[in-house]
Amino acid sequence: MTPAKVIAIVDDNESVGRALRRILRSLPAEVRVFTSAGEFLKAFGDRDPSVLILDLQMPEMDGLQLQQHLRNENREVPIIFITARDDEELRKQAIGGGALGFLTKPFDKKAVLSLVADALKQTESRKSQLRLVGRLTSGLVKLVRPQLAHEDLDFALGDMLPCPFCGSHPRSDKGTNIDLRGRARHYARVVCPRCGAMISTDRDEEFASAAAAEAEIRRRWNRRA
Repeated sequence: MTPAKVIAIVDDNESVGRALRRILRSLPAEVRVFTSAGEFLKAFGDRDPSVLILDLQMPEMDGLQLQQHLRNENREVPIIFITARDDEELRKQAIGGGALGFLTKPFDKKAVLSLVADALKQTESRKSQLRLVGRLTSGLVKLVRPQLAHEDLDFALGDMLPCPFCGSHPRSDKGTNIDLRGRARHYARVVCPRCGAMISTDRDEEFASAAAAEAEIRRRWNRRA
């Protein structure tokens, strides 16, 4: 089953969050409101919202810092900034960091709806592309190594999402290889035992341990699913 679309709002002003929730309730997505960046990160963990509406000025971690944090983790989340501070330099920073929009308070309801609707379409388009790549990869896996889906892999824990292509529960394994220089190369992969869909770490990637490699591959699988 495909996860529901989620619009996340992060604003330390609760009244702004409530107002945005009312504006966006007509869209086909769940709207969740958070009053801090830390609360948002704790709630989502390895998952990403379909769209993130972000206040610029907040205590502890402001909007630009949260945007940079997500970029550092290679999390491509469509972000729309809404702020009371109309500063051209901050606007350039936000847009330069990949934000889809930068609106000032009091915001125009139609502008917010239009931006968020476009962001939802962009997210769905990106997921469709990933699903296509996954299907092509699955077909290649079956042709090259048809036994892969039936190997004796470790069963994944409960935090693994079902396969986005067939709905089966994936399996995962991890291990360590030694390269020609005697250096340990840790790897991990997630495989669907039914359709063969797979994500694996690249042989050039370096991880501190096999457990670290598996943690990263779980995160990638869940984001794709």
